[in-house]
Amino acid sequence: MRAWAAARPAVTSHHSADHSARTTGPVSGISLFADWDGKDCVFGVRGAVNFIDHNLDLRVRLRSNGNLVSTRFFTSASFGDDSTFWNGVINRDIPQICVATVLSFDHSSIQSGPICVNT
Repeated sequence: MRAWAAARPAVTSHHSADHSARTTGPVSGISLFADWDGKDCVFGVRGAVNFIDHNLDLRVRLRSNGNLVSTRFFTSASFGDDSTFWNGVINRDIPQICVATVLSFDHSSIQSGPICVNT
């Protein structure tokens, strides 16, 4: 994770804390890594599953006080040894970030998650 955080461009959110969560769902092994400044400013998010699947996207939901602020989809996955992962820049003050994997051809079909991290 350090290489990912260190390679990011200069932005308004500056790294000082790492937080993560893990859960299972219909597709097991989803994990979430969110990089934020220890207050509310989220720089980025990394979602991963512990297998290779070319038919999944990562849905990212930003929440404040329990209310949905925005939904984003990261559709460009990378593949490693038995894993699929997505990296995305958020760069926004937000107190909660949630991710789920969804089918790339049906974003309403959740395959794993959601899992959330409070910033």
